[in-house]
Amino acid sequence: MRENVTWLGKHTGQLFDLPHTLAGRRFKIATIHSPPFVIIEFDHIKMRATYRGYLIELLTEIAKELQFDYDLYKVEDGNWGNMLPNGQWNGLIEDVMTNKADFALGDLTITKVRDEAVRFSKAYFRAGMALAMR
Repeated sequence: MRENVTWLGKHTGQLFDLPHTLAGRRFKIATIHSPPFVIIEFDHIKMRATYRGYLIELLTEIAKELQFDYDLYKVEDGNWGNMLPNGQWNGLIEDVMTNKADFALGDLTITKVRDEAVRFSKAYFRAGMALAMR
């Protein structure tokens, strides 16, 4: 029996529907250099980027399990994604919103304004950072 679950924060669907829609597809995935999550190194001899890090390992395993392929690219402007004064977005958020990328991969903070612009997965990491003052 398939049970309803919430995918990507807001959308509900059958538990096994998402994997079937990903199998055999190829996705464009925007990312950003942010060690140790994503480390992007450019090989000037081979003229190509290599990607490694925690999120790259996770993506590789998810892609194997769900049987999809992907092409990674470094977001052009080097930004995670902020709303500009004119209401437009930049960075990873812009690439997802404009369909340049199917997904964004990075250590994005889920803010209210970002969450209203794009869909996020469930949070997978909590930094636990704090400020101490006297």
